[in-house]
Amino acid sequence: MVLLLAWTTYFGAGTLRRCKDWRSERTLFESAFKVCPDGIKTLNNLAVGMLNEKEAGRAEELLRRAVELHPDFGFAQFNLGVSLMIQRDHLGAVSALERSLRLEPSNTKVMVYLGQVYLELTLKRLEPLPQRDHGNGVDAGFDDTQHHDGGAIAGDGQTDASNDMRSSSAESLLSSAELNTDRALAAGTGLPLARLVKGQALALRGQHQSAAKFFQESIDISRRLLSGRSAAKVRNNESNNPVIAAETIEVADAVDLASTYNRLGLTLRDSGEDLVATKEAFLAGLSVTPDDLALLVNGGVAHQTAGDIPGAKALFHRALSLQPNSPELLNNLGWLEEQTGGGSKLSLETAAGLYERAIRLLDERSPVLGRVEANLSSVQNRLLLKEVEDWPPATAKIDERLEDPYYFVNRQ
Repeated sequence: MVLLLAWTTYFGAGTLRRCKDWRSERTLFESAFKVCPDGIKTLNNLAVGMLNEKEAGRAEELLRRAVELHPDFGFAQFNLGVSLMIQRDHLGAVSALERSLRLEPSNTKVMVYLGQVYLELTLKRLEPLPQRDHGNGVDAGFDDTQHHDGGAIAGDGQTDASNDMRSSSAESLLSSAELNTDRALAAGTGLPLARLVKGQALALRGQHQSAAKFFQESIDISRRLLSGRSAAKVRNNESNNPVIAAETIEVADAVDLASTYNRLGLTLRDSGEDLVATKEAFLAGLSVTPDDLALLVNGGVAHQTAGDIPGAKALFHRALSLQPNSPELLNNLGWLEEQTGGGSKLSLETAAGLYERAIRLLDERSPVLGRVEANLSSVQNRLLLKEVEDWPPATAKIDERLEDPYYFVNRQ
C-alpha cells in the first residue's frame, strides 16, 4: 500500500487511466526506484527483471545495495547469487547462495541453485588441461557441437599429481552439488531444475539410466509449465510439507528444452542399450526446436549408429544449412555418401566434392587434415577403378587381331 501511495503521488492525483507503461512491471519498478532509491524491495524487484546476460552486472549493483541496507534480506541474497552465476562468478555465487540458505534454511529453490553452481564448478574443474590437445574428432566425434557434461570423476588413467588433485577437487564439488539437490528433492520440490542437476550429477558418475529418468522428468515438468496446463505460478498445495506447500513454480522455472533433450539423447546413447530411444530423444527435441544445431548433429550421429543412413543424411544436411562451413559436417556427409547408392559413380563424386570442401576449410596444421585427405584419396582411387570397370572389354578384339597374320605389318 505504501508503494501504491508513492506512485499516486509521483504520477499526480486524478483518475487512473489505461497506459501501456502501467502494464509493464519494469516501468513500475523503475518509477518506484526514482521515488525510493533505497527501498530494499524496490531494489530487489527491479534487479529481478535484469537477471539476463546483458544486464546481470547492473542487477548485481542493485542487489549488493539491497543486502548492504538489509543483510538479512534472503530473497536479495538469492537473486545476488543468480546474478553472479550469470556472470560466471561461481565462487561469488556460492557465497551469496549459502548466505541466503542460512537465512532461509528450508527454501528449496536456494538449495537447487546452490546445487547447480556447485555442478558448474565441477564441470569447470573437469575441463581438460590446456596442454592436452584432444583434437576435434572429425570422423564421428563432433566434439565442437555435442554437449559434453565433462570427464569422468574417476579420471582418465593419468597418474600425475595435478590430475589427482583435480579429480579430488571435482569429487568434493560434485558431492556438494548432490547434497544440496538431494535435500531439495527429498523435501518434495517440484522444480524441474532439481531433476536436471540431479541427472547431470548421475551422468558424471556413469549412472546413465538413472540420469536419463531425471532428465525426462525435468522435460515433462517444463513442458507442462510451457504448454499452459499449469498456471504461471503454481503452488504445491497438495504437499503435506508446509515448506513445499508454499513453493511457487513459475513458467520461468522451466529448463531449456533443447539442451535438456540433447543431454537425454547423449545419456541414452552412452548407456549403450536402446538406439531407438536415443533417436527418439533427439527427434523429440527437434520437434520443439527444429533448428538446434547440437540436436541435429547428435541426432544424425544416432541415426548413423543405428544404420539409418537416409535419416542421418537428412539431419546432417539440415545442420549444414545452419553451419555451411563446418569441415566436420562435410566430412561426415562425405562418408555417408560413400555408403549410399551402392557405391555408384555419382555417390563417390558427391563424396569427393564434400571432402574437398572440408579440406579447403581446414587449417594446414589441423590434426585431422590428414584423415580427411585420406578419405578423399580413398574415394578418388575408387573412382579410378570405376573408370577401369566402365572400359569396354578388349580381350576379344585383341585375340581377333592376333589371328590376322598381317596385323602387325598393316599396323604400320
